[in-house]
Amino acid sequence: MNRVFLLLVTLVFLFIFGACRPAAESNILIELRRTGGFAGVDERLQVYRDGKAVVETKKERKEFDIPESQLAAITKAIEQVEWDSLRKEYVPENTCCDLLTFEITYFAPNGQKYSVRMMSNSIPEDLMPVLEQLGVLLQ
Repeated sequence: MNRVFLLLVTLVFLFIFGACRPAAESNILIELRRTGGFAGVDERLQVYRDGKAVVETKKERKEFDIPESQLAAITKAIEQVEWDSLRKEYVPENTCCDLLTFEITYFAPNGQKYSVRMMSNSIPEDLMPVLEQLGVLLQ
């Protein structure tokens, strides 16, 4: 009886604390959503920890593998950002319709999730290398 109870308690504990994030989300390293601009851009890029990537646009969905050296460069750029010091939003007073909006979500290894929304004329300097690395994958 004690073993069954202990097993049940362990399973409940693992379910509550071990499954806080969906499995697919826990494998995502970073996600970029780029919208707006004159052409009405709507793109989403997901980069996974194992080097896989997915790009979704209005017209298509592409899955591909990122070369190890490129994944290492993306990871290095991400690690150099002081995520705790960033605001959740960088939106200027002038939000003209021709500006692109970027939303970056970083899924840290410790389970922390950081999301930052910004426009093309208000990108924090810390995030420029990350956006440059991710932008290559969107081309």
